[in-house]
Amino acid sequence: MNVRSGRARSLLAVVGWLATAAGAATMGTFVVDAASSGILGGANDALSQDQVARALAAATATANPTVPSTTSASAPGQGTTRALGTPGGSVIARCSDDQATLISWSPAQGYDTDDVWRGPATTARLTFENDRTDVHVQVTCRAGVPAARIDRGSD
Repeated sequence: MNVRSGRARSLLAVVGWLATAAGAATMGTFVVDAASSGILGGANDALSQDQVARALAAATATANPTVPSTTSASAPGQGTTRALGTPGGSVIARCSDDQATLISWSPAQGYDTDDVWRGPATTARLTFENDRTDVHVQVTCRAGVPAARIDRGSD
């Protein structure tokens, strides 16, 4: 085997490898594009006010603190559930027989949750905290509807 044929084979191997890598990358791009348009197709369509209201009513985990609190009547005997927004996060609370229960809570970005008293109790409470401030949330029942008292303190 001479030196020229060895270099030619090495060059051919490198060119072949580059062509295979380019083909794989191109094929991968097409596959990802096709999959995402199938999965996300229509994701950018605007929702009507009614669709937004239904989607919000279906959500049970979190509420945006900048959105006003919402109230919904639960099934008979289960009380009233309400989403409560605070500067430190959001709380979903329920009142039943004048007893408050924290169903779920979600701290805002940069906050943690501490000192949770879930209830049922006359007053259910928790604290959202970060390095600079504490947001103390006390939930009571007013006429069978959850209401929050919010106190902000600094560390």
